[in-house]
Amino acid sequence: MSMGCSTCSWPHLPVAPRVVGYVRVSMAREEMISPELQRAAISDYCARRGYHLEEVIEDLDASGRSFARKGVQRAIEMVESAGIAVVVVWKFSRFGRNRKGWAVNLDRLESAGGQLESATEEVDTTNSTGRFTRGMLAEVAAWESERIGEGWQEVQAKRRTAGLPHHGKPAFGYKYHRPTIGTSVCPQGCGPGECKSEYRVDPETGPILAEMYSRYNSGESMVKIAQWLNDKGFLNVKGLPWDKRKVKRYMDSGFAAGLLRIHDSTCRCSTPADCDRKTFLSGAQAAVITAELWITYMAQRKARARLAPRVEAPTYPLAGLVYCGRCDGHLNAHSATPTDGGKRVGGYLYLCRTWEKSRQCTGTWITRARVEERVLEWLGEVAATELEGRAAIAVVQAVAKTTRDGDRKRLLAESVKWEKALTQLTVDRATGLVPEVAYAGARDDLLSRLKSVSDVLESLVEEDGAASVVPVEVAEGLAAEWHTLPVSVRRTMLAKLIKQIKVTSHGRGSADIEIVPTFPL
Repeated sequence: MSMGCSTCSWPHLPVAPRVVGYVRVSMAREEMISPELQRAAISDYCARRGYHLEEVIEDLDASGRSFARKGVQRAIEMVESAGIAVVVVWKFSRFGRNRKGWAVNLDRLESAGGQLESATEEVDTTNSTGRFTRGMLAEVAAWESERIGEGWQEVQAKRRTAGLPHHGKPAFGYKYHRPTIGTSVCPQGCGPGECKSEYRVDPETGPILAEMYSRYNSGESMVKIAQWLNDKGFLNVKGLPWDKRKVKRYMDSGFAAGLLRIHDSTCRCSTPADCDRKTFLSGAQAAVITAELWITYMAQRKARARLAPRVEAPTYPLAGLVYCGRCDGHLNAHSATPTDGGKRVGGYLYLCRTWEKSRQCTGTWITRARVEERVLEWLGEVAATELEGRAAIAVVQAVAKTTRDGDRKRLLAESVKWEKALTQLTVDRATGLVPEVAYAGARDDLLSRLKSVSDVLESLVEEDGAASVVPVEVAEGLAAEWHTLPVSVRRTMLAKLIKQIKVTSHGRGSADIEIVPTFPL
């Protein structure tokens, strides 16, 4: 019996439930079900059910093992706050394949009064049998996800044992070969039996890859390197232009140094692709850069990671060099109006960041012009160093370099030894010669030794960078061309001469400015 309106005789039509569709395509391409097919199935299901489909939300290239997906969270939030009654998926497995995540997020959806329905698995979840069936389908999805993961782990272990990356995809700077087997053909056109799975240095792009590292070590930013690659017409292996993120990710992989960057097996996270805990193994591919160039790159990355982004693309030449003499925190450039009046000037003064944020320092401020003026005076003083003083600096630098060269040679040999031991240990574990318990302890010990050696080598590289400078010549050139050089060039050259500029203000415009050089005075 239909309900009528109290003021008329016409019956009210039932209101169609408001529904959102949810589409997910996995990074692993579990079933290669296209989003178009999923959308069509969801739309047809809603039409048959008389649902009002308001929107189809998508998570593309998203693993079902994690519920940290923007799309699925938005769908649940629409049930909680926007009056959506049903979330429709192509199959229940599209909602997720993680047991805990499935239980928590389904409970969250149903607690808000919503329902989860499948367009191709029509299960009545209003009764216990239907809910049991849905639970079994979710369990099968979780089992299948684990089975796929275990299979991939076996394949990846075999490839790592062979010194190959787990993905078997092209790599910039190299030509990827694989044997011609059945319908699988070599990407380079080799005939049956003519090659094996390996990466050979590409004579065209290999030198470009090596120059990327040289440019970064010389002070260029990832953004500049990406622009340089695009300007020269070099696309990445997917045929797309480079950007900062793509350059950083590939250079950090260590592939150009003959290494494989893999997820640390001691980490138990559920998203290894996004985890920061990585370790390096020796790869089978030939290196296009030297071990020294790679170590220098890693040291540069570590040092520059501590700097604010503005230092790589600075607005002012002293960016990142000016510190508070009281708390040793950074002084940041701020806009202000000059004391003698006039318009507000961008970057007019430097202000203690610690004081500004928390008042945990009594504070220091100084005009930017005054600090730059003192730096110019200091450059003139260094440039005026007499021949005797220049010779003394050179002698100290030469002695220190000889000591570092000896330490570096010893540490590099030690690093190679530990890397070989780690590779052999991995092979022995894969072939069953070493049990898992013994493998884990030995691996952790070797990784710890490699990390210690790497840290010392990085510190030597930083010292090399400072010692390679002829400070008097750099100071002469910088002082002479200060007003004609770009800001980024001035900042790079100053970093070769100055560790810190410590400022301690005393009020009424009085301040002490101490310049800490990178070389012996």
